[in-house]
Amino acid sequence: MNGSCHQQMRRERGLMNRRRSDEHPSPHRRRPQTATMTTAPPRRRRRLAPLLAAAASLLLSAPAAVLAQDGVDDDAAVGSLPTVYASTQSAAGHMFDVRPKKDLVVYGLEVNVIRLPDPVDVLVYTKAGSHAGSEGTEGDWTLWLNATVESFGLDRPTPVPQRPSASDPVAVARGETRAFYVALGGPYLRYSEGERLYYQNRDLVLFGSGSAKRQGWRGVAFSPRTFNGAVHYWLGTDLGAHPPLLPGGYTMEPTGTPTDTPSGSPSAHPSGGPSA
Repeated sequence: MNGSCHQQMRRERGLMNRRRSDEHPSPHRRRPQTATMTTAPPRRRRRLAPLLAAAASLLLSAPAAVLAQDGVDDDAAVGSLPTVYASTQSAAGHMFDVRPKKDLVVYGLEVNVIRLPDPVDVLVYTKAGSHAGSEGTEGDWTLWLNATVESFGLDRPTPVPQRPSASDPVAVARGETRAFYVALGGPYLRYSEGERLYYQNRDLVLFGSGSAKRQGWRGVAFSPRTFNGAVHYWLGTDLGAHPPLLPGGYTMEPTGTPTDTPSGSPSAHPSGGPSA
């Protein structure tokens, strides 16, 4: 039997052994493992990602202070935008600009005034547009508030006004720049240097690049200087939408009839004469 016949016989035996092995597998023989596929992240997560990012953005841009009064809807919400009470210098006056993101009505301010033994007169002027270029031009401004206030002390908010008769709300349209000038009779008003460029909430922007001013319209202006205080407003355009509290919690409207019991806290100004 030649070599080619032997090779043919070996091939046939090998085929027969494979067939037997496939038909009667050994119990010790391992079956080949199949690869398991990992599922991709659910589509729900992909859809939630932009919503979570938007929620985080809203939290970061939350307003400094927005207060809703009882019985007042969201469109008439009352708000406040403070800057900082960390003064470094004093002046007789300060000019600053605001720009609303929504139509709103400004009804009062807070200022930083040093502690004084007697009430101090505060004049607040306003004008359309920025204060820049009008620091010494009285004709560009309109007197808004003429108030006499009690100082609450250094680096503490002093409300302006503190009496209803001194309040005269001013409407400021969305996107309009409006300037305010707070003037006192001496270097009692405190301000800061080197603060932020602007302060904002969801309703209003107050620019930090204001101007400190010496007494009188001819007084020298120093800029940029940061206003120490706050702007109080309600949303909308109606000047008589509702009577909110004045800055510091003073009521804008007196009670209808006098009460038999004294108020819980003394008033900002003494009465005209002794009580009975």
